[in-house]
Amino acid sequence: YKFIPVIFVTSLEDAKLHTYTTKSYDELVFAQREYYGKIKEENKYVKLLYLGDSIVAGYLYEKFCDVERKNGHVEYDIRGQFSISEVPDYHLMEILGILIDNAVEAQESSIEIKQLKFQFMEKEVTYIFNVSNPYLYVSYAEIQSWFQIDKSSKGKHRGLGLYNVKELCEKYDANIVCRNKLDDSENWVEFTLEIAKTDK
Repeated sequence: YKFIPVIFVTSLEDAKLHTYTTKSYDELVFAQREYYGKIKEENKYVKLLYLGDSIVAGYLYEKFCDVERKNGHVEYDIRGQFSISEVPDYHLMEILGILIDNAVEAQESSIEIKQLKFQFMEKEVTYIFNVSNPYLYVSYAEIQSWFQIDKSSKGKHRGLGLYNVKELCEKYDANIVCRNKLDDSENWVEFTLEIAKTDK
């Protein structure tokens, strides 16, 4: 397999933000399990332990801490446990990383304190992940365009994130849906990822 390097930060309190990059999937697994151990020390994110999968939970912990470093606020909800799915863990983490990063970046110029809501739900035959952020109402046509190659406010050849998400979902027969959602009279944009369990 070919793996994309992933950068991790070893400590939220570390002013120098010492980082390293994994070079293989084995190193990625080891790093995420280290973060899984750190979750136990962070009461705020201890419910991530309920997720069950140490690799995915460790990755989410790192991403949530990254949101906080960018002056963001995270709300999350874990309903059920995650096990092996039809989407390999490294591709699941790639998809969730893109959705979380996009949610934060969408607020960079308009909101001082960035907000992120994350929800995981275990269903009978599927797993559902919801990632949402406050944003202006978006038309269906505009939402569809986000999944096209090179569609980005960052410039040409940089709009690959959601296009890659769409490609991975098609490869693994997963569903990705984006919609507007009212939350306390404020519009939010919510991405819902639905993937199949392997044992069903």
